[in-house]
Amino acid sequence: MSNQSKKLKALVIDDEMSGRTMIEFYIREYLSDTIEQIISVDSINAAIIALTNYVPDIIFCDYELTGYRDWE
Repeated sequence: MSNQSKKLKALVIDDEMSGRTMIEFYIREYLSDTIEQIISVDSINAAIIALTNYVPDIIFCDYELTGYRDWE
């Protein structure tokens, strides 16, 4: 039997390109042996669309997305 573990899929949600780029860099630099696929989107709406076709194992999400601060 193989000891290889399944590599994970990640979804990155950040409205700023620099934030997405930084997270993707760190994932590739430090987690490439764990995470093999990365999808990045710039809004909650884009994330909802991405989730219809892509089921991530982990989500990295900016907690201050523009336009989504007051959800109450």
